[in-house]
Amino acid sequence: MPSKLSAAGDRRATTSSGGLFGEFFASKKSSTFDKNSLLDGRARRLFDLTRRACDAGVYPYQLPLEGRSGPWIEAEGRRMLMLSSYDYLGLIGDERVDAAAIEAVRKYGTGTGGVRLLTGTIDLHHQMESELAAFKGTSAAITFSSGYLANLAAVTSVLSPMDCVVLDSLAHRSLAEACKLAGVTVRRYAHNDCASLRHELESGPPSGRTMIVADGDFDGRRHLHLAGVDRHQEGIRVLFAGGRVPRHVRHRIDRARHR
Repeated sequence: MPSKLSAAGDRRATTSSGGLFGEFFASKKSSTFDKNSLLDGRARRLFDLTRRACDAGVYPYQLPLEGRSGPWIEAEGRRMLMLSSYDYLGLIGDERVDAAAIEAVRKYGTGTGGVRLLTGTIDLHHQMESELAAFKGTSAAITFSSGYLANLAAVTSVLSPMDCVVLDSLAHRSLAEACKLAGVTVRRYAHNDCASLRHELESGPPSGRTMIVADGDFDGRRHLHLAGVDRHQEGIRVLFAGGRVPRHVRHRIDRARHR
């Protein structure tokens, strides 16, 4: 295990102390960000916050791991408990997954040589997407390299500037960015507040189509309320971003659409 970093000079080189940026955010560095600066007010505030975080040794991003991820990790010469991993199923390091990955590299190499649309699709993509569709209970599925990109695609591929989105006020930033990219009119309703949602649906200006957009993991009970709203509104569709919508909720939404 790497030795612990204790000296102040060593700590300055760590990521949490701004080592990633060299001396750009050094506390003794003299920088001015006036109103005529190239940076706007939001960027100036972000720079100031980053500088203070680096000076305190608590900058939290892009911490380089010194080995595989798992419940415990090695970083900056210390053994740390991992509390922010996306490995929800704990499959990193699973022997079956490792063996399958090694076999795939032997057969397909370390890259596809192109994007999915052109020469980057292999049969494993189709196999995975077919299995995901079966798991989700849908006729087909398509995968993206991140949830952010998936949300961008889900909204922009369906809606146009003639349409409207009613968006949960605490929805993930990627959903707001997707709405901006699609050019749709956006109306926000209070988080998890079905009365507020109904008000926005009933009082909004006419639009081509209306889509309710919300993260799927706020509160499972809310799905039932949204299905109830869908039953009384023409041209409204519900998009849950993240998670798998329970089967009984999908059935209720399907019944509502045909009433």
